[in-house]
Amino acid sequence: MDSRSTILRRYATALAIVAAVLVFRWSLTPIVAGAIPFLPVYIAVTITAFYCGVGPAVLAFVLTFLASDYLFTPSRRSVFAITTAKQAVNHALSVGWSVIAGVMVTYMRRKLDQAERDRRSLQAEVGEREKTQSMLQDKEKLLRRLIDVQESEKQTIGHDIHDGLLQYVIGGRMLLESFERGNLDAHQRDTLDSVIDYLSKGIDDAKQVVRGVRPTVLDDLGLPAAIHDLAEQYREVGMHVECTIDRSLDGVAPSLQTTVYRITQEALANARKHSGSSRLLVALGRQGAELVLTIEDFGCGFDPKGASDTGFGLTGMAERARLTGGECRVVSKRGGGTKVVCRLPMVAPCGDTTGPTGA
Repeated sequence: MDSRSTILRRYATALAIVAAVLVFRWSLTPIVAGAIPFLPVYIAVTITAFYCGVGPAVLAFVLTFLASDYLFTPSRRSVFAITTAKQAVNHALSVGWSVIAGVMVTYMRRKLDQAERDRRSLQAEVGEREKTQSMLQDKEKLLRRLIDVQESEKQTIGHDIHDGLLQYVIGGRMLLESFERGNLDAHQRDTLDSVIDYLSKGIDDAKQVVRGVRPTVLDDLGLPAAIHDLAEQYREVGMHVECTIDRSLDGVAPSLQTTVYRITQEALANARKHSGSSRLLVALGRQGAELVLTIEDFGCGFDPKGASDTGFGLTGMAERARLTGGECRVVSKRGGGTKVVCRLPMVAPCGDTTGPTGA
């Protein structure tokens, strides 16, 4: 029904254009008399083809041509009584120019319509992309917030274990170590020593858990000390870790400190598990407005394009760096070791409202 209504409207518009053009030409009769009798044909066909399409333009041509031939030629109905070659040429030119005008205008209108459709399609695509980008930004903000909450919870758990449970266990061990053994037989002394030994191992394990969950040294002494502490952990298991750290890293936001520490922690863990190298280099410094972190091993290396990374690993390091507005690149080749290079801006990205313990 809508399509039919549109067609009727187009043809009605064509009739209105024909009538208006004929009235216009009739008003010129006192001035031009019988000259340019087929001017209305050109005008009507051009306007109708542009606004109404091919079908209405054909109707406008037929009606305007017949009306012009009857009303404005010196001998009315000359089209039906062509007697001279001049009349035949005039009529042929009138038909030809009208057809050419109609075709050209129709072609131009179709191109304009196509351009308008392309513009609307592009506008819709841009709007969709802007909507998608806005959604991605919202998701990034949510992800930053989730990491912030996660690090805050880790900090709370680490402090609770370190300042609470661990202190009680250490106190219990100290009491047992100071226990008077003079009245104990050999079996009782062995049992007491075993209990003290178990408590010592529990204390060491608890310290490792606190280090892994949230190192208190990062909150208490800052990033350089925390990375040195992390390196010391690997030295205790036989890894030779060389640290070159700019100790004048003032103004580094707590959230950025956490990001650097977590990337370093993951890179060192990957190197220990996969590289086969016992020597590692860690460098941290400032270059302009960026913080540059480099972790390098001298092991077997790998092909980054073909690496299967189903855990946090490489993807996690890159994502943490990206959320700070920076980048994390892994350079490696088989037999040539691996280097992780992270460049992180000192200023947080727009929209990052991460708190003091966020990542």
